[in-house]
This record gives sequence, C-alpha cells and structure tokens, in this order.
Amino acid sequence: MITPVADEAAQRALDLPDYYTEILTWPTTTEALTGVTGVRLGEAVDALFMRAGFACEVNHLLVLSMLHAPVIAMPGEPTTWVFLTQARTVMRESTVAELMRLKVEWEPVGTTMPLPSADVLESEPRWLVPPDPARELPPWMAVVGAARRTSSLCGAW
Repeated sequence: MITPVADEAAQRALDLPDYYTEILTWPTTTEALTGVTGVRLGEAVDALFMRAGFACEVNHLLVLSMLHAPVIAMPGEPTTWVFLTQARTVMRESTVAELMRLKVEWEPVGTTMPLPSADVLESEPRWLVPPDPARELPPWMAVVGAARRTSSLCGAW
C-alpha cells in the first residue's frame, strides 16, 4: 500500500525535472535509464566548482554583496561546492591562472552536470542553497570576483 507521504515524495520526484526546466528555465536533460536530471553547462547556466571551506567564504562575500547563487554540495572527500551562475564570460589569462591556483574549476561548455533529486542520498549531489525562481543567477564574473576577493582577504587557501 502506498502511503500519502510516499505518494507526495513520488510526485515531487516526478515534478522536479519540470521545476528545473519550466520554472527556472534551465536547459535540462533526464537520463532515460537512471532518471537523473542534469543541466547543460555553458548555455543559460554555468557552474564554478571549489573546495567547501573556501566556497563557504566565497558564498559569504556574495551574500554581503546581495547576490544569491544556488549552491550544490557534491559528494566526496573533500566536499566540493558548485556555484550556479549565468553563462560564462571570457577571462584574461591572469584571471584563469589565479583561479587555477585557488583550485576553482569549471567544466567544458556542453557538459551535463547532475542536479539534486527530490530524495537525496548521501552519495548524491544536494542543495546547500536552493535556487530561488524569483532571483536571477549571479553573473559568472561576480562569483569569479568573489573568489578572487576571498583569496586576497583570507590569504593563501
């Protein structure tokens, strides 16, 4: 027998891809075999990956700047946080070098990154800061700038 709670969880899982695509207007795909929903990076949505401790400081600077970035915690050791942004912009070589030094990374355009599911397991990505449909994603360079400022304020990470 299916309980109302199980029914609600199943409905949320079915609605999640629609939420990402229709409400947030993100370019998503759902794998037929696994049912995992992912976002294609480099179009309307992009992502910057960084270590959790450093990322926490970056997020703090973004909040102080009144910017809201959805943040995903990726499983693994060490934990990686993923900041979702608007599409990336071209960066100077010196900026790229600094981000590499800080271990801030990004995936090639067109890569599909898994999004958190409705029922998150410990081995799956989960939302630390969920997306807010009423807010735009922050510009790529705003998150890059926050990472660079965090490094200059907090010393060597």
